[in-house]
Amino acid sequence: MTKSQKIIKGSIPNTFISEWRDNLGNVILGSKLDLDFNPVIQASGLVENFVIVHYQAKPLFLRRFGVIADGEYFSVAKIESKTSYFSVLVHETNLIKPPNAVLIHPESLLTVKDDFALITPLKIENN
Repeated sequence: MTKSQKIIKGSIPNTFISEWRDNLGNVILGSKLDLDFNPVIQASGLVENFVIVHYQAKPLFLRRFGVIADGEYFSVAKIESKTSYFSVLVHETNLIKPPNAVLIHPESLLTVKDDFALITPLKIENN
């Protein structure tokens, strides 16, 4: 059975729904992830030019990494980073939706090709 992942951008910035579908287009039971990155972004103190990485905790046997940059969300199987990162952990009692634990790469750019994400330093041009 072929499975595909669908990512829907929410009406609020930095919110997304990720769900897996079977070959008939039906949502696979237990695969829906309703994500809100705003609490971890706020906790990081960053405003722009960052990449966030998290582990997609479901569905079982289809788990991947989620990455967000510039308001766009991607699901990938492999990540390579050329930048440093720091962790942010927001206690679950302060959240309505996941994720609560992420790695944040400040001053970074994201390039995604197929199932691979590359995180590189933001290049600042000198005038």
